[in-house]
Amino acid sequence: MDGAGWRIVYDILTRDGYIASIVQQPLTGLDQDVAATKSVLDQQDGDVVLVGHSYGGTIITAAGDDPKVKALVYVAALQPERSESIGQLVQSMPSPSNDIKPTKDGFLHLDPAKFPADFGADLPQDQAEYMARKASGDARWHFAYRDPPLNRFYLSSHLVF
Repeated sequence: MDGAGWRIVYDILTRDGYIASIVQQPLTGLDQDVAATKSVLDQQDGDVVLVGHSYGGTIITAAGDDPKVKALVYVAALQPERSESIGQLVQSMPSPSNDIKPTKDGFLHLDPAKFPADFGADLPQDQAEYMARKASGDARWHFAYRDPPLNRFYLSSHLVF
């Protein structure tokens, strides 16, 4: 989703003296999203911790093979296994609407009317509706695999596909 959703985390990290960068994903497919992440990663000096939420977990899984990456943090995020497609992963998880469908061109689509229940249940309705119009993803993914430590945060009341 839009990188602006990380604003609160960015403010906390920078206030505490950390350098934080937020990647704005083009959301045109995993290859392009990973390329955007690696572009920002290339601009960093020193060790890096990649953090992903929801679909961002797939991005950090694929981008996390860079030697600068010292840890991957999954915050209520998808964490695909080797050779697992995003479609397989999403279909294996409970979803309030169960309405995530692949399109003919290999993307995933969620009916915008059902997006708030699946993805934005904890958001104000107008924000969830706005985000629904921006959502997309690509089902044709393969992942580089991970040597950095993995950290997972599971949230008891947050719904994420």
